Amino acid sequence: GAELFQATIVKAVKARIEEEKKSMDQLKRQMDRIKARQQKYKKGKERMLSLTQESGEGQDIQKLSEEDDEREADKQKAKGKKKQWWRPWVDHASMVRSGDYYLFETDSEEEEEEELKKEEEEPPRRSAFQRAIGKFASAILALPKSVIKLPKTILQYLIRAAKFVYQAWITDPKTALRQRRKEKKRSAREEQKRRRKGSGEAFMNCPALWVSSLIIRQEKGLWSLLLETHEIIDFQRKFSQNLVAQLWYFVKCVYFGLSAYQIRCGYPTRVLGNFLTKSYNYVNLFLFQGFRLVPFLTELRAVMDWVWTDTTLSLSSWICVEDIYAHIFILKCWRESEKRYPQPRGQKKKKVVKYGMGGMIIVLLICIVWFPLLFMSLIKSVAGVINQPLDVSVTITLGGYQPIFTMSAQQSQLKVMDQPKFNKFMKAFSRDTGAMQFLENYEKEDITVAELEGNSNSLWTISPPSKQKMIEELMDPNSSFSVVFSWSIQRNMSLGAKAEIATDKLSFPLKNITRKNIAKMIAGNNTESSRTPVTIEKIYPYYVKAPSDSNSKPIKQLLSENNFMNITIILSRDNTTKSNSEWWVLNLTGNRIFNQHAQALELVVFNDKVSPPSLGFLAGYGIMGLYASVVLVIGKFVREFFSGISHSIMFEELPNVDRILKLCTDIFLVRETGELELEEDLYAKLIFLYRSPETMIKWTREKTN
Repeated sequence: GAELFQATIVKAVKARIEEEKKSMDQLKRQMDRIKARQQKYKKGKERMLSLTQESGEGQDIQKLSEEDDEREADKQKAKGKKKQWWRPWVDHASMVRSGDYYLFETDSEEEEEEELKKEEEEPPRRSAFQRAIGKFASAILALPKSVIKLPKTILQYLIRAAKFVYQAWITDPKTALRQRRKEKKRSAREEQKRRRKGSGEAFMNCPALWVSSLIIRQEKGLWSLLLETHEIIDFQRKFSQNLVAQLWYFVKCVYFGLSAYQIRCGYPTRVLGNFLTKSYNYVNLFLFQGFRLVPFLTELRAVMDWVWTDTTLSLSSWICVEDIYAHIFILKCWRESEKRYPQPRGQKKKKVVKYGMGGMIIVLLICIVWFPLLFMSLIKSVAGVINQPLDVSVTITLGGYQPIFTMSAQQSQLKVMDQPKFNKFMKAFSRDTGAMQFLENYEKEDITVAELEGNSNSLWTISPPSKQKMIEELMDPNSSFSVVFSWSIQRNMSLGAKAEIATDKLSFPLKNITRKNIAKMIAGNNTESSRTPVTIEKIYPYYVKAPSDSNSKPIKQLLSENNFMNITIILSRDNTTKSNSEWWVLNLTGNRIFNQHAQALELVVFNDKVSPPSLGFLAGYGIMGLYASVVLVIGKFVREFFSGISHSIMFEELPNVDRILKLCTDIFLVRETGELELEEDLYAKLIFLYRSPETMIKWTREKTN
C-alpha cells in the first residue's frame, strides 16, 4: 500500500512537470511568431518610406501608410476582442517586455492600463450624441423643484450641456467626459478654498471674538476635565463592586492577549486537523473527547469546514473522513500511553487499579439503581420546605340542611408550639409505639395549632318550613339523621405543594337522646332552652394531617382507639331586636394545648414538608416515574459500553495506526494545496482500506527493522 501510494504521487508529479514543459514550449513559439511579425512590419514600413522619399510623393504615401496603420490596429483590436489568448500573460512583469522588444505598440504601460479601465467603465455601444442626451436628461432630472424655477440656474445647466455636446461631437466622447470631470474637480477645489479663506478672514478680523473663543474653550476644557475625572472615579467604584464586570474584563484581557500573541506569531498558512490533535497524551485525549461531547459542536464544525473549503468530497464523505480521523487519533493516544506505561506479560493487575476502577463502577451502578428510593426518601426529610397553612376552616352540618357552624382561623389564630409545650405533647404519647413512629417524622415547626372561635361567623338563617321539617326528622327515631364534619386547609402553592387546598369530611349518626335534645333546643322559644348545651360525642377529629396533595385525613395513630373528641352545641338567640337572630355556639371538651377554659374549638394540623421548587420537577414523577425516565435511560447507555464489543474488534484493536493517521493527514494536505484529484484518490484508498480486513491487518502491523 505504501509503495502504491508513493508511485501514485511520483506519477502525478511527473505529469505535472510534463504539462509545464509543454506550456512553456508553446509560449516560446507564440512569442517568436509575434516577434517575427513585428520585425516584418517594421521592415515593410521602412521600405515604403525610402521609396516615397525617392519618388517625391512622400506626403501622399505617408498618409496612406498612416491609414493602413490605423486599419491594421483596428484589425488587431478586433482579433484581440474575439480571442485574447495572451491576456493571462499581460499582467506578469517578465512577460510585458520579452527581451528588447515590446508586445504592443504603446510605449507606456500606465496609458494602456488607463485605457483598458476606461473601456471597461464606459458602455461601448453608446454614441457621442446618446451620451450628450443622457447627460442632459440626468442634469435636468437631478434639479430640485425650487431650482428649476430659477432662470439663471437653468441657463447655466443649458450652457454646460451644450458645451458638453459640442465637445463630444467635435472631439471624442471619452475626451469630453474626461474634460467634464476635470472641470468638476477644479470647481470643487476653488469652492473649498473660497470657504476656508472667508471663514479665516472673518475670524481673524475680530480680535474680541478670537479672545472670547479661547476663554470659552479653556472653560469648557476645565469643566470637561472635572466631569471626566468624576465619571472615572464613579466608574471605578461601580467596577470594584461589580463581580460580573470584573470577570468580563478578565475574559476580555485573556482574549486580547491571545489575539496579540496570534498576530505576533502569524496566522497559519495550512490547517491540518483539529488544534487538539497536535500531540498524543492523556491531556489531549480527554480534551478532544470533551470537545466531541459538546452537543452540535462537532457537527457544526464539520459542516462549516465543508462549506468554506475547496474539496471534491460530498458532505457524507467529509463527515466520514472526520470520524475516521477522530477514531484513529483516540487509538493513537491509547497506544502511546501503553508504550509509556507498559504492562509486563504474565503479571496480574494491581489491586489499586482493580478497586479504583472496578469499585468506582460498582458504587456508581448501585447509586443509579437506588437513586429514586433515596431521592424520594431524603428530599423531604433533608431538603424539604415547611409549608405552613394559611387558612383552616371548619363546617358542621345537621342532616343535609343549612350548616349550623362555619368558622376559619387565619394569621394570629394559627400558632406553633414552643419547645416546652412540644416536649409535653411528645411525652403524652411516649408509651404509644404507633404514635411515636408517626411523630418521629415531624418537628415542632411542622405542627400548627388552629384556634377556632366558638361562635359561628354566620347566622343560622333557615326558613321556617325547613326548620319544622328538621325538627320532625330529629324527633322521628325511625328516620336516619347524621351530622357531617368537614374541614379545609389552604397552603402556599408556590412553595411546591401539589394542591393548594386539602379537604376531607366525616359523617356520624346521632343517638336518639342527642336528636331529641337538639330538637327541643331548636323548637324552644325562650332563652332558658337555648342556654342548655347538647353534647355530641366522638365526632371531632382533633389531629389531622395536611399532605402535599388534596387529601387530608385524621391521624388515627394519635386518637386512642379511633375515638374522636366530644363537642357541645348551643343555639343562641338575640331577643333584644325584632330580627330574632340565631347562631350556634360550639365548644370542645377535654384537654387542649392553648386556652383550656375558652369557649372555642382547637384543631392540630400536621404539615408534610414539600420538595423545594428547584427539585420539584423530579419529585413530581414519583418513584415509578423516576425509574422509567432516569434509571432505564441511563441503563440503556451503560449497556452500550458492555455489549456490542465483539462487532468493533476489527477497528478498535489496531496495534499500530501510524500509517492510517498519515493517510488522513495526507488527505488534509492535498486538499490545502488544491490537488483535488489526488484527494479523491486518497479518499478512495482510505475507504478500500476499511473495506478490506486483510489490507487493514497489513497496514496496522508493528514497524520492524
